[in-house]
Formats: sequence, C-alpha cells, structure tokens
Amino acid sequence: MRCSLLFYILFLIAVVMPVMNQIFADALPELSFDQVEWRNSEGVRLVDDVLSIDGHADHYRRAVVSVPAKAFVHQTFFYIVQIKLDDIAFGTARYMRPKLKIYQDGKKHYQARNIQGIIPGSWRTVSLEYRVKPDQHPATLDFELGVESCQGKVLFRRPQVVFNKPQLPFIYPFEKPEKPVCRLSIDTNKSMPMNHQLLGVNQQFVWCPVGYEDAVIGDFLAKLRPPHLRFPAGTVANFYDWKTDGFAIPEPYHGRHNRWLVQRIADQYRLGFEGYSRLCRQLDISSQLTFNVMTDSVASSVARLQNRLDAGLKIAHVEMGNENCYPDQNGGLIPDVQSYIAHTRQLSAALKQISPDISTAVNISGNLNEWDRAIAQADYYDAVVMHPYLQVHSSIVDDETVSLMLGAYAHFNDEIARYQSLFGSKPLLLSEWGIDGKPAGSDTVLAGLAIADMFMAILEHAEKGLVKEGCLHLLISSHKDASLLFRYDPKSKQVIQSRRGVIYRMMLDTFRDSQVFAAQSDSPLLRPGLPSVLARAVRKKDGKLLVFAVNKLDVACPLELRIDGEQFAGGYTLHSYTETDTVGEAWYPLVTKATESLSGLGPIVVPPFSVNVIVLNQ
Repeated sequence: MRCSLLFYILFLIAVVMPVMNQIFADALPELSFDQVEWRNSEGVRLVDDVLSIDGHADHYRRAVVSVPAKAFVHQTFFYIVQIKLDDIAFGTARYMRPKLKIYQDGKKHYQARNIQGIIPGSWRTVSLEYRVKPDQHPATLDFELGVESCQGKVLFRRPQVVFNKPQLPFIYPFEKPEKPVCRLSIDTNKSMPMNHQLLGVNQQFVWCPVGYEDAVIGDFLAKLRPPHLRFPAGTVANFYDWKTDGFAIPEPYHGRHNRWLVQRIADQYRLGFEGYSRLCRQLDISSQLTFNVMTDSVASSVARLQNRLDAGLKIAHVEMGNENCYPDQNGGLIPDVQSYIAHTRQLSAALKQISPDISTAVNISGNLNEWDRAIAQADYYDAVVMHPYLQVHSSIVDDETVSLMLGAYAHFNDEIARYQSLFGSKPLLLSEWGIDGKPAGSDTVLAGLAIADMFMAILEHAEKGLVKEGCLHLLISSHKDASLLFRYDPKSKQVIQSRRGVIYRMMLDTFRDSQVFAAQSDSPLLRPGLPSVLARAVRKKDGKLLVFAVNKLDVACPLELRIDGEQFAGGYTLHSYTETDTVGEAWYPLVTKATESLSGLGPIVVPPFSVNVIVLNQ
C-alpha cells in the first residue's frame, strides 16, 4: 500500500502536475489593442489597431498594459510585436531607443529590448524573452511599448505573448545590389605590424569546474595561441583579492553580486594566478590587468603591480576598475564618480612611479551620462575603457536580430562616433566586446558574421590611432552562454567551439604574426556606412599573402584583387565558413575543421553569408 501511494505521488509530481501547469499556463492574457486597454502617455495614439508614438528628444513616451502574473507560472515566454520606424533619430545613450519592456508590479525586475537594428519604412517583427524566476512572486506583469528620448514616429501592432518559441521566416533586411563586386587594391609598400592586443580575449573561470591550473586549459591555450588575455576579467575583478587569489566583499556593498560572492568565499575559491602567469610566460601571452579600486588602497595596488611584474607578465595597460559606473559594480572606496576620480587620480600617478611606460585606463558606460562627462573633464589617465556589445535579448531570430547582426560594422562605428563626441582622440581600450544576449538568438552563422564585421571596424580604428586593445568576450566556460567562443564539456572533458569560436580562430590564423596592408576594400553599401563586403590583406612571416573577407550578402560576390597595380589572376586557396541554415545554432568539436576549402585559378568568388581566408599563390 505504501509503495502504491508513493508511486501515485511520484506520478502526480512527474506527469500530472507539469501537464496541469501547462494547461493552466496556456490561458495567457490577451494584449491586442482591441481587446485590452493600454495606458498611454502624451504623444501616443491608437488608430485602426495601430499604436503610434511620436517620439521626443527630451521625453520617454510609452503605452503600458498590466496583466495578472499567475498565468505565467515561472515559464519562459516571448513578448512579440510588429514595429515600423518612421524617420527616427536615436538619442545619445544606448538605451535612448524605441523599445519593448517587461517588468513586475509596476517597476521591478525589468527586461528591455532596445530597438536599433531594423530598417525604417517596413513592418518588422521584434521579440523579448522573459521569465519570472522561482523566487519572484509578482501580482502583475507590465508590458510596455515605448520610445525613449528619440525623435520621429514609431508604429506598433499585433502585440502578443506566447510560450512556444515561433519560427519566424527569414527576411533579408536590406535592398540587394545588382551584380555586386568587392574590390581590394593592395600596395605592398604600405603596411604596418599587427597589434596583437587587438586579438585578445576576456576570460574568467569562476563558474567553470576547470581553470588556469588544469592541464585541459593549458593544452587548449597552447593550441589556440591567443596573444593577449585579460585578468582577472571584468565583474570578478571588482571583488578580487590579489593577496589570496580569492574574493572579498567591499564595505559597504549593496549590489546583486553578494550571493555568489558569499558562496565563493565560503568555498575558498581561487582564480589560479600562478597557473595564469606560468601559461603567459610559456606561450608568450601579454596581459591586460583589471585592478580592484573598490577595496584595494593605492599602496596595495602598487604592491600588486610590482608582484605581477615580478611574475614575468608583459603588461601594457592597467584598468582601474571594471564598469564602476554601474550600481552593482561600485561600493567600498567608490560610491560615486567623484570618489572614483579622486582615488584613480592618485592610483594612476603611483603606478607610473613603478612602471613609467604603463598605460592607466578609466572606465565609462558609453552612454555619455554624468559619469562619462565627469571622466571626460579629467586629464590624469592615458586611456579610456568601453565595452561595446550587440544586445540580443531573445532566442528568437527575429527581424531586429537579423538586421543587428548584419549591420554590426555600422553599429560599432556608431559606438565609436558617440565616444569621440565626448573624448575626441583619447586612446580607447575595448577590454570587452562582442555579442550579449540569449544563446540561440546569438549563436547563428549571422553571429559569426557580426564578430568578423566588428573586428574589421576595430582594425580600422586601430590604424587611425584610436583603438589600442580589444578583448573578445568570453573565451571559455562550462555553461551554455550567449557570448562564449568555446565551451568545456564536464561530461566528455573536451573543449568544443561555437560559431564565434570558429571565426575567432580564423582571425587569429590570418592576423597573428602578420603585416597588415593599409588597403581598404570597396563594395556596394547595404545602407549608409555599411559595406556589403569587407576585405583586408596581410603578409605572413613566411611571405604569403592572405585576404580576410566578410560577405554579408545572401548571394555570392566576386572579389577583384589588384596587387601593386596588377590584376591578380593567379592561383589561390579559399577557406570559407558559412552555413545553409542562417538561424540555427551549432557547436563543433575543437578538432573539427568547420571551414570548407577549394583551390582555383583566376577570379575569386566568396560564398553568401560567409567569412573567408584566401591564401594567394604568387
């Protein structure tokens, strides 16, 4: 009898309750404009089931509807709407955009999708992914359609929420050029050595079962050979205790990182600096160090720099804190921007007493806010740190995601223009850059194109003397994260590579130990400031000429090369990475050669949606 009762209880838990939850959850609230009443601010009108918002440079205009939260039962769901932009002018900050937003009980635990990719003039689908966490119990969920500090008109229609992730049709977002050609004219007398710090990666192992002390990571780094690493990475650097190689919580601190910090301190977790420094010496890897300005005094930081130099690290830059402009990453010695400036002014001077050639860097948000403006008015630092990411907050590959990925080059240049409007030609360190968001939405072949596209923009700004360093985020961990290049699988104890990892390896193979030619490619524009194809050429140590080409067209494109005035018509080997499935995700074993190769003579044609390395036979 007891066994039967136990079986019945287990059956209820395992089978019946999930089904009942799903049945209950399927009765999702209606959001359509003709069924429920939205609360509208000034400048919002509803005509024929289309919500129109007239944007204003100084106001946040929005429509909001509140619904009971019970229906969502802690399940992931998707907020989907169609949007059309009409002559929109974005605001100065990244968040000053048209947007979708979800929050709890009128203000808590919000998630936003800031719209910046879709092309004006046509209806496009945008989504936002959300989940009420198990420890959250709101009475209502609030769904918002908004336009924050933008000029122009934005139209919304057909808002809805669904549990099942829809498969949207792929729509190429740009007008396609007829008979596209990419031309690259190489002058072999005009080149400069590749700055290896542009090929860096950001890395930490806090949530990974292996680290710098483990052979699997040593073997992985030896195979990959990244020339530049950031230690101890970003957020974790603000709580790193260099004397113990563990963590400490600053006093006072009221941010959200307390929970994992308490756990890691209790676990006596160590970041593995000895293993890190040994690998850097063995593999000739230079370091970008991020110092803890929330806890460490100037004297302690000076001692830390000396310790790292004594360990044999090659250090070009020291970041004075990581993203301290955000509330979760300030506290202790740094409650506000003025205390940050006062502390880091002393710190910069003291570090240069130890190493006069070292570059000291301050961090900004990139939103041109009060923090950024205060930093811009000071003059005691050598460089500025900014973290430009493409934000993809939905695992649905929707029209916004497609446009954002294919427009990565232009979006990155917009970030640079915004930076220069405040900081001019002050040297810039990109100690984190890449794609941030949901894994499925940001691990398509389009994500690989976006990484290559952004790198081409970084290379251009480096040649102009602005960008001095770049660390692609994030090298490796064991969890499935949207930004990972590689993943360690604890079950197989093997390293696998994402599509972004494949592209990073192609970047390394091309640009590491090379002379980069000054020549810039020319191809039809998809929109102002966005070439359809980008190509750069390098000469390797063995004398071989390589061309790195990114094709964002959904058709093949001829690549016409001229070398010192002569049309290239010789032999070549074309190594291409592309996929027929533009929206699916994939991971590959590290030993897998994900590129396809072919040899030819004469005209070169790069495949649609591809990243390519062409080895020229001279």
